[in-house]
Amino acid sequence: AIDELEAENLTPPSVTGGYLLKIDRLDPGDAGLTAGGVTLGHVDPKERELRLTQRRPQQTYIQNYMRTFATALTSATWLHPTIGYRGYLDVDAAIDFHVLEVLSGNVDALVLSTYLHKPRGGKITFGPHWDFDRALGSTDGRDSNPRLWATGPFFGAAWWNRMFTDKAFWQQWVDRWQELRETHFALGNLHGLIDELAGEVRQAQPREYAKWRVGLRGGSYESEVRLMKNWLSNRIDFIDRQLTQPPRFSQLGGPISPGFVLHLTNPTNAALYYTLNGSDPRSPTGGISANALSYAGPIILDRNARVVARAFDATKRQTGGPPSVSWTPWSRPIAATFVVATPRLMLTEIMFHPDPPPEGDPYAESDFEYLEFANLR
Repeated sequence: AIDELEAENLTPPSVTGGYLLKIDRLDPGDAGLTAGGVTLGHVDPKERELRLTQRRPQQTYIQNYMRTFATALTSATWLHPTIGYRGYLDVDAAIDFHVLEVLSGNVDALVLSTYLHKPRGGKITFGPHWDFDRALGSTDGRDSNPRLWATGPFFGAAWWNRMFTDKAFWQQWVDRWQELRETHFALGNLHGLIDELAGEVRQAQPREYAKWRVGLRGGSYESEVRLMKNWLSNRIDFIDRQLTQPPRFSQLGGPISPGFVLHLTNPTNAALYYTLNGSDPRSPTGGISANALSYAGPIILDRNARVVARAFDATKRQTGGPPSVSWTPWSRPIAATFVVATPRLMLTEIMFHPDPPPEGDPYAESDFEYLEFANLR
């Protein structure tokens, strides 16, 4: 559902989106768009449309944007938040895309059947996902072993091989993986999803087998389903074991009395670091923050606190995954707010009917509605 890019959308902001691109075999007659060693195909609008004289500014815009991103990725200032690669790429979306590809062990990931889009007024956004026929323990062979990272070119593909030398990028990946393991990637959830989808095609499966006669590993449809479940169980266990597991709080925040005792559960062989002011105990460069405290026993809370904690295990190595320069000893952060005295919070202003934005602006009137609160302590 990308923004509709009409022929008359030739100047900012309307010319900035939407474009749907692919990293895949080009359509017949297309030349593609090359940026930083990656050849992209135009999906929407098609290349033949962008070649039209009237649409040439659109072709120029998306070419320049993608090439500027690629240049920023290799520049001396590549880690800068606005003029580096993060200024052009939706990093959260990129990591979500990558995490799911790694979970599935997709052989073709990032070099074939890979889609990305450029929203109007937005950054390069990976997705939608497509093509998992060579994944999840398929008959391809390259994805047969779930207990290794590189079933696909996850860390060697162009662009990604550079981004994964950014320690912050890999830590963000780890944080997201461990967050999803609590929900969507929980083993029970994944197995339940497999059962649900297998049930949807159960009646069609005998007809599919009668037509194509593709052998069933283990001799039955159920054995194929079990194979996929076992593959995913091993995949998750392998990745989890390569990462420092996060600590746990004895209570997940809420109202407390002065003198409340908070316990942190310590993963095996890991030290725990925490802060009481909501800051990250991991420094931006990957070390221990100057604000961090070492957990040596229960924390006594006498006042309001936003507790953030991470586990740290210097022995952890993500062998075969990202470049060694980015290996991290840190788990994801866990955080909870504990309240001894509820702050005096007052609603001070309501903007319910703002002026409409200028014509052609990518935002709607509702985007400028807001509520203002004051913390009067």
